[in-house]
Amino acid sequence: MSGAGAALRGQRRALREGLSELRARRDELSGRIRAEEAERGRLQARMAALARRLADTSESLAGLRAARAHIDRTIAETEAACGQV
Repeated sequence: MSGAGAALRGQRRALREGLSELRARRDELSGRIRAEEAERGRLQARMAALARRLADTSESLAGLRAARAHIDRTIAETEAACGQV
């Protein structure tokens, strides 16, 4: 029976070691997950800031293009009027 008891103790020790290794691996993965989640949060915030800048730039471009179109019409009208004189 002592042989069976020793074998059982050996199996329990191996199980504890295996569980300890799994816990260490889980802790390592948890740290990596936290780091990736933090990076994801930073990237999402950056994307939101860039989206706002893109919207602002698009709005500015629309205004600038409208002003240019107005100047183009004024130039064309002035040239046409000068041609009639």
